[in-house]
Amino acid sequence: MKQKKYLTALLGLCMAGTAGAQTLTQAKNFFEQGEFEKAKPVFERLVKQSPSNASYNFWYGACCYETGESEKAYTYLSKSAKRRYIDAYLYLGKWCYDAYRFDEAEENLNEYIDLRSRKKGSTEDGERMLEKVRRGQRMIRGVEKVAVIDSFVVDKQDFLKAYKLSADAGDIQITENGVQFTNEMGDKQLQSVRNAEGQASLYSSMKMIDQWSKPEAVTSINELGNADYPFVAGDGITMYYASDNEESMGGYDIFVTRYDSDDNSYLRPDNLGMPFNSPANDYMYVIDDLNNLGWFVSDRRQPEGKVCVYVFVPNASKQVYDYENGDPDQIAALARLDRISDTCTDEDKVRTARQQLAALVYSKDENTRKADNGQETLLEIELLTGRTHQIRAHLSYMGHPIFGDPKYGDAVLNKKLTSGYGLHMQLLHAWHLVFPELSGDFEGLSGKSIYAPAPKQFVSIAQKRGLGTWEHGIPEV
Repeated sequence: MKQKKYLTALLGLCMAGTAGAQTLTQAKNFFEQGEFEKAKPVFERLVKQSPSNASYNFWYGACCYETGESEKAYTYLSKSAKRRYIDAYLYLGKWCYDAYRFDEAEENLNEYIDLRSRKKGSTEDGERMLEKVRRGQRMIRGVEKVAVIDSFVVDKQDFLKAYKLSADAGDIQITENGVQFTNEMGDKQLQSVRNAEGQASLYSSMKMIDQWSKPEAVTSINELGNADYPFVAGDGITMYYASDNEESMGGYDIFVTRYDSDDNSYLRPDNLGMPFNSPANDYMYVIDDLNNLGWFVSDRRQPEGKVCVYVFVPNASKQVYDYENGDPDQIAALARLDRISDTCTDEDKVRTARQQLAALVYSKDENTRKADNGQETLLEIELLTGRTHQIRAHLSYMGHPIFGDPKYGDAVLNKKLTSGYGLHMQLLHAWHLVFPELSGDFEGLSGKSIYAPAPKQFVSIAQKRGLGTWEHGIPEV
């Protein structure tokens, strides 16, 4: 029994010795092959044995950076840089870039390029990284003020399930080829297709009667890099998509472009900027005009296989933070979306948007939005914005479509009204228009009001349905 115990113990010691037998050479090979998890334990052991060794501090810090241990990475890379280890400056530049500390990133990368140049080494990787840093320096000075009202962490393959969109926004599907977008009219499609090498490109198709045209490559877009996740806004002109082209911060960024009908192509795209884009992958930007909500996806700060879907309130016009006179650290935090609650400064706007989002997320069957039979209301409506189809779309969503509306109305009810009253129009009438302060050729219209009488059929149907007479004092024609 004693001998058996002795042999067992001896075997255990031998196995332990074998498990810890990795050498510095083996660890370096793992590092060069990008197997940082395998290399990291060896460098960690070595840096504990020799805390002042610049090489060990660099290798361990770089492994920490590559495996997501950001704070550890900065500590050890900084120690290495203090001892003038050249490659430490490159990694510090990357680290500072990820943290939106662009000025520090520039200093470290310039130091790296200078030291490499002195030793006649290649500076290409440092110069390439420096271009990204300078792009980040420009972007941080134009961070958009946008209220992000919620976020959902989901599996990457299921991100589209988190989008709660109206039919007004069009239709988005994940196909075997990629993402496919169909506009609200159902007559135009944009789809991403990957070739054998994995390169993603955008193709467009038009519906001719009951058949789709052959997909054609989108010129002026595909040539710039991978192009994926297309969406066309309600104006039918503005397109958002994701690309890793040379203007990207890193991975996929969201870009915006506009269709040029004269040239049958899209204009050169612009990077949408921060906070929508980051050094991570950002994509699938969608605006739902009906619900006045926007959506996009990002894998910033997310583990492998997970993404975050952000919901925001679209701005009518772009507004940016005052970087020059503001707190740079605070603006960087807003650009990174560290705390989405910090973006929600307009309480009324945010409250309305969250109520709308809650209604979408927790709404019951779509049939609950249909109009109540036999119940009509005569409304006086004041427009606050100039969004296309605003009145028609919103009333339809609320379950009270306008009589005779061919697009958003109740088809069954419209048919009854046509047969019963000979309805040939939608009962939406602009009875009072007020001009704002104007200049130039139209200055004479400033502040003027124009009244229009209600159409006879409008008044007649309103009276027959028990809604009374027209009360604005304008004679009917």
